[in-house]
Amino acid sequence: DFVVIDIKVEKGYYGDSVTFILEDEETNKYLWKTSARKLEIGEIYHLKGTIKEHSKIEGTKYTVLTRCREG
Repeated sequence: DFVVIDIKVEKGYYGDSVTFILEDEETNKYLWKTSARKLEIGEIYHLKGTIKEHSKIEGTKYTVLTRCREG
């Protein structure tokens, strides 16, 4: 289960792209970039997806997810 802690919207030529910053119960951080889903800050979601890569942004480690769906 993940809680949404932040949402960043980027305007693009083909439409908006949304990056969800998620956190699990062990305070691990995750990034999921999509244009198809609408999640709310502070809500808890049970997501399944594919790990794309591990990244470090401004000193914080993230697991980057792709193809996420609720389930």
